[in-house]
Parts: sequence; structure tokens; C-alpha cells
Amino acid sequence: FQWGAREGPLCDEPIRNAKFKIVDAKIAQEPLHRGTGQIIPTARRVAYSAFLMATPRLMEPVYYVEIQTPIDCVFAIYTALSRCRGHVTADVPQPGTPAYLVKGMSEDVSINKFFDEAMVVELAQQATDLHQQML
Repeated sequence: FQWGAREGPLCDEPIRNAKFKIVDAKIAQEPLHRGTGQIIPTARRVAYSAFLMATPRLMEPVYYVEIQTPIDCVFAIYTALSRCRGHVTADVPQPGTPAYLVKGMSEDVSINKFFDEAMVVELAQQATDLHQQML
């Protein structure tokens, strides 16, 4: 959970001013299925999907940039970005040129990244049942 809250799903920034309330949890009976290798990634996905279902919003500007620079300036780019909490996701050489391309954040921000298809269907069914009960 701490890992998921430290690197949120919107732009890998910490989740702030959010409250998570766990109302139900089922843990497998077999020790093999309740080890840290199963629980930690699951808890992270649960935190991400719950956060995305609550219609989150960014509270500070976040920019995506691509910087083309000669190889000898890459270190200066890393230094400048780190001073303003920037993250470099990749740096790749441009074929046929002496330039490097430094990339930014992930473009895929959706609940489909954290839910499997069966869970999306179940959530849709629950929403339909809830809507029927309210009528």
C-alpha cells in the first residue's frame, strides 16, 4: 500500500489528501498464496484502481517534454530535471545523428491498466444492481 501511495497512477507522483477505507479483505488459506510476492502487487493495484475510481485530479502542473540534445549535455539535462522533481523515463540515441532523445511520463493513465477484464465486468454489474435498487 505504501508503495502504491508513494507512486500514484496519474504521473508516478505521491498520492496526497486521499483516504482509503478497507471494508473487506479475503486472504487465501494456503501460505503459498499469501506471501509478499502476491500481496504487495495486489495491494498496489487495489490502491491504484480505488484512487482512479474516485475521479482524481492533478493539483499542480505536470509537463511532458522530449528533449533532443548532444550526448555531452545529457548529464546537465538530468541535473536540471532532478532539481524540479522531474523524472526521465528513457534516453535513447537518435539513429544517424549525434543527438539523444530524453522522454517523460507514461501516456496510459486508465483503470484498465490496473483491473483485469473480469473485475471491470463485475464492477459494471454492481453499478447496474445499485442503480436498479435506487429506482
